[in-house]
Amino acid sequence: MSVFEDALKKSKIFTTPDKKEVPVILDPVIPIVSTLSKDMITPHFSWKEALFLPTWNRMANTSDGLNDQVKANLTKVFSVLEEIRTLWGNKPITISCAYRPKAYNALPSIGGAPKSAHIDGMAIDFYISGVKCDEVRKTLIPLLDTFKIRMEHKDGSNWVHIDIRQSTPRYFIP
Repeated sequence: MSVFEDALKKSKIFTTPDKKEVPVILDPVIPIVSTLSKDMITPHFSWKEALFLPTWNRMANTSDGLNDQVKANLTKVFSVLEEIRTLWGNKPITISCAYRPKAYNALPSIGGAPKSAHIDGMAIDFYISGVKCDEVRKTLIPLLDTFKIRMEHKDGSNWVHIDIRQSTPRYFIP
């Protein structure tokens, strides 16, 4: 059992109605087995946070392209966000955006890149309560390889974008 798993179990943040243990393998380097409820993607983040489309005022569904691969990608990227949350002393993190179906991503009001990692469920935009996003980016830059993530270089923005695409550069200008 890793130190991370042990800390999560001691904090008693796992909940499930039937107490059935559900294995969640997030990364071969960081395996976590938990008893998450069906509403939670990770201990601190819900499927609603991952799939809600505010402009359409609804959750993404299979007709939007939501499939098992997208869900697996979301599980992996949210597991990294759990590590970032731990790094910041478990300060609350607010999700601005995670999964965006192609049609949603293409809306002028969204302004998503045509090949955005959000389309595949591989990206999250977030902010940490009480912490400037530039400070979060500065702290994460030396950890990008460790976390196996990329991050947008977008000074002054009110969100931090991370994604799990395995391409370079790790710190990129959109």
